[in-house]
Amino acid sequence: MFILDVVPSQILPTIFVALAATLIVSLLLILKPVFKKMTAGEDESENNDDSDPKIVIDPAKAFCQRVKFVMRLKRRMKEFKAKKENLKGN
Repeated sequence: MFILDVVPSQILPTIFVALAATLIVSLLLILKPVFKKMTAGEDESENNDDSDPKIVIDPAKAFCQRVKFVMRLKRRMKEFKAKKENLKGN
């Protein structure tokens, strides 16, 4: 007596999908350490290079640079407006 004779034919696709999903999940759980070992070797080689420069942002210095930039921009805008007014006056 086979399972196909006992189980109705409408439920069979659901049972096969459930079995396939269970098989896939179990294979992934079994092979998870293998995948970790494969990817761990690649990550270690990338992270061992300590000669790369590290970018450090100093908020105080960035703020000062921004203030100086704004001051220069305003001065240039005033000079531009003054030149424009002189051209209109002539």
